[in-house]
Amino acid sequence: MPGVTFIRDRSREMPDVVSLLPVPALLLGLTDGVILCANLPACSLLSLDSDALLGATLAQGCSPEDVLLLEQLYARLLAGPIDTQRRLTIEYSQERTGRFLRIELIAEPYPLENQPTALILLRDVTFETVTIEKAQLFSLTLSALQNAIAISDPQRPGSPLVYSNPEMDHLFGASAGQMIGKTLDSLVTNPADSVVLPLNQSSSWSVVRATRLNGTQFWDRIRSVALPGADGRVTHVLHVHEDLSRCEPRAVAAALMQTGQQPQEELLERRGFLTSLAGLLELAHINTASVAVMVIEISNLQQIFGLYSFDAADEMLKLLSQRLSTLIRQSDLLGGGASNQFLLACYSVDEERDVEAVAARLNEAISGAIQVCGEPFHVHSYIGVARFPEEGLSAEDLLRKASMAVQEGRTTHKDPVTMASPLIAARLTERHLIERELRKAIEEQQFVLHYQPQLQLSNGQLLGVEALLRWNHPTRGLLAPGFFIPIAEDTDLILPIGEWVMNTAFKMVTDFAKNGIHLGRIAVNVSQANLRRSRFIETVSKVLQASEIDPACIELEMTESLLVEDQDLFTRQIQNLKRLGLRIAIDDFGTRYTALDLLRHLPIDTLKIDRAFVHNTHKNKNDAAICRSLIALAASLNLNVVAEGVEDPGELAFLEKSGCHAAQGFLLGRPMPAEDLPAYLETLQGTPVSL
Repeated sequence: MPGVTFIRDRSREMPDVVSLLPVPALLLGLTDGVILCANLPACSLLSLDSDALLGATLAQGCSPEDVLLLEQLYARLLAGPIDTQRRLTIEYSQERTGRFLRIELIAEPYPLENQPTALILLRDVTFETVTIEKAQLFSLTLSALQNAIAISDPQRPGSPLVYSNPEMDHLFGASAGQMIGKTLDSLVTNPADSVVLPLNQSSSWSVVRATRLNGTQFWDRIRSVALPGADGRVTHVLHVHEDLSRCEPRAVAAALMQTGQQPQEELLERRGFLTSLAGLLELAHINTASVAVMVIEISNLQQIFGLYSFDAADEMLKLLSQRLSTLIRQSDLLGGGASNQFLLACYSVDEERDVEAVAARLNEAISGAIQVCGEPFHVHSYIGVARFPEEGLSAEDLLRKASMAVQEGRTTHKDPVTMASPLIAARLTERHLIERELRKAIEEQQFVLHYQPQLQLSNGQLLGVEALLRWNHPTRGLLAPGFFIPIAEDTDLILPIGEWVMNTAFKMVTDFAKNGIHLGRIAVNVSQANLRRSRFIETVSKVLQASEIDPACIELEMTESLLVEDQDLFTRQIQNLKRLGLRIAIDDFGTRYTALDLLRHLPIDTLKIDRAFVHNTHKNKNDAAICRSLIALAASLNLNVVAEGVEDPGELAFLEKSGCHAAQGFLLGRPMPAEDLPAYLETLQGTPVSL
């Protein structure tokens, strides 16, 4: 039977009355409440398909109270005088959607094959019940608000006002009901400034000169929001008015800029952004509002320059600007900073977690692929955020602290979004101070080298020494490289420092050799930043020629992190260094996930096991198993092994037993100045080895 969902076999003779009804209807058994058949409108209302209707009851979607009411209705129908009350309203939960509906039931006995059944008509009265309550609550809420609020009807010519709360009446000097029927455009001083919300927009900001009913004028900031009906079509528009007459002209100018008077694709330059931001902060101060200032830095813009052209990079920035414009609100302020930066001010974002969420969404959207010269390019960005008034009160101060935050994010690589804080400001201030002192240290040659012995475990003889850089700071004392090398790597200072280390270490070895003291090999650490520089190989070659040292005596140590991060560069630089006759060692081996196949094909001579895998090997069987595996791996690749950080005799014994070639650490010898090496060598049994 078309239009009817049948549940049981007996329903094949079900009357047409169910399918012919245009309203939701069903037949159910009065003894058990089971639905026997239902038309399509009923299935839609109950959100049940034919499979779900099998054996279902209305009671399954009701509260215990309404289940009792249903049972009482069925009992009355069974007992049934003609005047039995047959209407009932229940709350029904749609199992599929989880929605709660208020459904009115109209029941009529409908005997079928001597079965006590009833025809049930269903009517959704949810909207009718809730609408009255909501309308009353809505009116009371709008009347109680301190904002000036009006509602217009866009379906009528000119979008006349159909509601005006007391604050709106007061703002325009009107008595109760006097604003009804007026259009907002009739209240605007300049006829060109239309504030009617276009039908294709869901919201808008406007700042206009408005005229009160007594003829006085004021700056009126209007937020308009479309209110859709049940069918999704806009039935009304809500307008929130804000009197800017108390604000200074600069604040009004900022409001004009942030509300769309300036096309978003035309970015404010930095000075214009600061001027507008200052006005926005004044407005925020008056309204006790917050402002989040963000610096958005595109970290891989240089790749576009290198791979394509400056024009391509400019085009990408333009596309990013357009993408940002679609993501931010019209109340926000967007500008341009440095060549790879955007500046953004978000008005009235209160909680820090909300600010972080906004910044994270911006970063996620920016990171999407952009077509550059017909190819997809993924953008990487860092965002620094400073909040008004927590981190500063002036535009310059907030922008400076947001810039500090983005620099912190770029340096630490911990998170793409970094919130400004006093700790970050102090850390960056200290960082800039160290950078200035480093430049002075290079000029005044404040660096020194200490040398740590590396001993062969088979005979206790000297294998070589590792040159370790120290900064003899005039006020801070002797500083380890971890204190200043990261800063040097982020600047151009690492190149002269690295060159000084090689010159000093190589000269020391040749000077010792001329005096009959052979140190074996000299190990020198090479910074990732130096390895990445195109002039590095040229610098090494020049130092080798100047020192007249045998290249076979030199072992350059580099961490495996570069091997992981940039395999092509690592491979190319190693091959270039091997052509100069140098030995290559991988430092801190085991701390990263090196591709073993790549390791097998690289011309590497030595693996240095990080001290983290050496510590407690004589006490912890897991540590011992890892260390033993690394030694076995090196042996299978025909590589020498040097264990670092040996501080305990038990560790040394374990390494000897496991077949490790050499070791270094405080147990075997602390780092020492070059002048202390001869005395140390005299303490060793046998004579120092040579290559």
